[in-house]
Amino acid sequence: MNRKTYHLIALAALLFAGVAITACSSSDNEITEEVPSQSAKGKDTLLIKASKDFYATATTRDLSLDGNTLISIWSNNENVNVLKLIPQQMSHQEYWQVVGEVKVEKLSNKDLTCLLKGEFDAGTLNVGDYLRLVYPGKASGSSYLIDYTDQLGTLESIASDLDYCSTPEQKKKAIRVTAIEGKNIIASDATFTSLQAIVHFTILDKLGKKMYPPYLTISAKDANGQEQIVTQEEITGESTMGMGPLQALLMPRSNETYVAMRGFKNKNFTLSAIYEGQTYTYTESNVTFENGKYYDMIVKMN
Repeated sequence: MNRKTYHLIALAALLFAGVAITACSSSDNEITEEVPSQSAKGKDTLLIKASKDFYATATTRDLSLDGNTLISIWSNNENVNVLKLIPQQMSHQEYWQVVGEVKVEKLSNKDLTCLLKGEFDAGTLNVGDYLRLVYPGKASGSSYLIDYTDQLGTLESIASDLDYCSTPEQKKKAIRVTAIEGKNIIASDATFTSLQAIVHFTILDKLGKKMYPPYLTISAKDANGQEQIVTQEEITGESTMGMGPLQALLMPRSNETYVAMRGFKNKNFTLSAIYEGQTYTYTESNVTFENGKYYDMIVKMN
């Protein structure tokens, strides 16, 4: 072996040793700096204690009347969507994005409280994340659309499709991930509030006799004549909102209907219906419906 070849072999050996030392040092640093509040792989389980606060006592999909009081309770295995607040990036503002769902478990307090539980890929949720929970769980991909159109006029249909409720979207009130313990993600307790009022309309003619129109059109306008009833709202990404009259069906030979609508305050309220070939209307000014409340309204159409 000549000297040149020997020097090249020696240099290669030194370089190899340096790479090995560097690799060990990098690995040691990764172990030292590993964040214990985030799992490295697999699935993590999100656990949240939840309660509801609207209508008579609470909220949810099973709605029933006790006299003039609307009662609602949680039901096992129902889905609730989990939205995560995505931080501002470049020109994009903060926005909510659906990242998964949890299911209702372990009902308590006469089914007014429950445990919400669901699995997420490790790293999806981390300590400090802001979360918003939305019910019912019926997101489309990462988006969530609230839709009050095409109402069937029954409590059952409202319970299954229109009884929207949510935890707060404001950061200072939003629930947060507080810890990750092993494979469990722990979040602050969640209190849901309703995103709409529910109104029971009884339809009469001006003499007080029952009317049986096939559907009722509901409108509320401000002083400038602008429609104030929310028909659809996208609450994730680029938020958009549709405004306009709502329609609710009346069951055959019924003069009653139940309507879910976003609350409003001091608006010019109009109901209209076509019955036996004639158009009937009811108008009232300064009408207020508050989210999370139930109303009985007897109207005499002219």
